Amino acid sequence: MLKKRLMTVVLACVTALALTACGDKEFSPVKGGLYVNDDHTVKSSYVEDFSGEGLNLDELKSMAQAEIAAYNQEKSGLNYYSKEQLKDVEGMEDTVLPISIENIEKNEKNENELIAVLDYATAADYVTYNQDDISSYGGTTLSVGTVADSPVAIEGSFVTIKGKNVELSEIMENSEYHVVYLDFAATVTVNGTVKYISTNVSCQTKNTVTTPGNEGAFIIFK
Repeated sequence: MLKKRLMTVVLACVTALALTACGDKEFSPVKGGLYVNDDHTVKSSYVEDFSGEGLNLDELKSMAQAEIAAYNQEKSGLNYYSKEQLKDVEGMEDTVLPISIENIEKNEKNENELIAVLDYATAADYVTYNQDDISSYGGTTLSVGTVADSPVAIEGSFVTIKGKNVELSEIMENSEYHVVYLDFAATVTVNGTVKYISTNVSCQTKNTVTTPGNEGAFIIFK
């Protein structure tokens, strides 16, 4: 996989400090992490120092493009690697690829560091492509839905992002809120405002949290 050949996924930036209040943070993948959109698509960014690899940026891009195209071919029969590619293919402008390379570039502040951003059509595509890394961070699962149709039953103890206890019945009343469930350590940013979190989740900002490994965690956002 791309991550094994070129870069290390930076999913877990877990902090031991659980903040009691949350501020603002722009939804922008500028460093390693996992990003969940309100249309339930997923984005991830990977950061890797490739100064000792003996490869240049063009070679790294070619390797990444070949790997993503092969994945898409296997999963959907589409031998493409980005949304940009499809813009030039008649009749396929609105086609959704399982995985699309959004960008691969050198870090402006460190020319030996590579930053890659990938878009995933579904949480399932994210899990399939990153299963080895997810396992190394203590889990197997990522699911995204709404309170009304969450693929994973919503259960356990919850708090607001300010640490106030909340009853599950209150959460279930907000059927249109979005639900993210995962069981691995990660820094997760959502394209919205986090309303409720499992008690094992730590809040960083109003839309970014960290989750533990080896146990399930819920993030519910509006």
